[in-house]
Amino acid sequence: MRHLPKFVLGVLALAASGCQNGEFKMPDFSSWTGEADTNKADANSSSSSTSSTSSTSSTGGSSTGSSSSSSTGGSSSSGGGMSDSSSADSSSGAGMSSGGDSSGAGAYAAQEPTEPQNTKDSVDVSGTESWAWSDAKVGWMVRHKMQGGMEMVQEVKDLDDKRLLMLNKTYMNGSLLSASLMWSARYMKKYEGEVVKTDCTSEELGDETLTIAGKSVKCKVTRGTCTINGEKTITKSWMSDDVPGTMVKVESEGAGQAKGVVMELVDFKKT
Repeated sequence: MRHLPKFVLGVLALAASGCQNGEFKMPDFSSWTGEADTNKADANSSSSSTSSTSSTSSTGGSSTGSSSSSSTGGSSSSGGGMSDSSSADSSSGAGMSSGGDSSGAGAYAAQEPTEPQNTKDSVDVSGTESWAWSDAKVGWMVRHKMQGGMEMVQEVKDLDDKRLLMLNKTYMNGSLLSASLMWSARYMKKYEGEVVKTDCTSEELGDETLTIAGKSVKCKVTRGTCTINGEKTITKSWMSDDVPGTMVKVESEGAGQAKGVVMELVDFKKT
C-alpha cells in the first residue's frame, strides 16, 4: 500500500490546523470513526487476504468562520484538515492488488465498498466541536489532485444527526488504489492533546476567486511561515465555505522541497 509522503501530510496538517500563539496543536482524530467490521471488509475485498481498518475521516478541523487559518498561525477556524490515513487510504475493504509496472495506470485494482466497514454504534459521538463536514448533506463531494499523479475523492453517502457515512477513494494515475466506506462523527471532541511550541507567523492575503470545474469559488487566502525543528516551511492556502471541507488549494515550499502545489480541488458537489 502506498502512502502520501510525510512532507505532504505535514503540510496539509499544518494548512488545516494552524498555529495559535506559536503553538501547533496536533489534531485528535481518534474519535472520528470506530473500528472497521472486518467481516464486511472481507466481503467487499477482491483479494483473499484482508486486514482490519481503523481509517479515519479524511478531513478535519473546525468549520470555516469569517477568516481562514493558514498552515502556520492564526485561528483554527477553517477546516479541511487531513488525517494521517491520507484521506482515503484504507488497508482493507478496497481489495487492492498490484501487478506489472507499478507506475502505470493499470497497475492497481481495487473495488469500491458497497457496505459500511464499521457500525454506527462503534463511533464515538461525544464530541461537540464543529469541523468542516459537520453541516454536510448527502451527495456532497470533493475531488482533490495531489502531487505524483494521486487523486482523492470524498463523498457523503448517508448521515444522521451525529454521524456521517463517508466514501473515501484514492486514485493513482487514474486507477483506483484504495477505497473505504466508514461512519465517522459529525462533531469532534475538544482538543486535549499535545501542544508543540513552534515559531510561526501568519498573514491574510485577502480574497481571490478561482474557477473549479467551471464554477467560480471565492476563497480566503492565507500565507503562513512556520519553523519546526529548524526547518522553515511557507504555505499558502485557499479556503472556501462554498466547497465541502473548505479546502481548495495548498501551495508549499521549504523543508527541502521546491515550491509547488501540494493539493488542488478539481471538482466538487454541494447540494
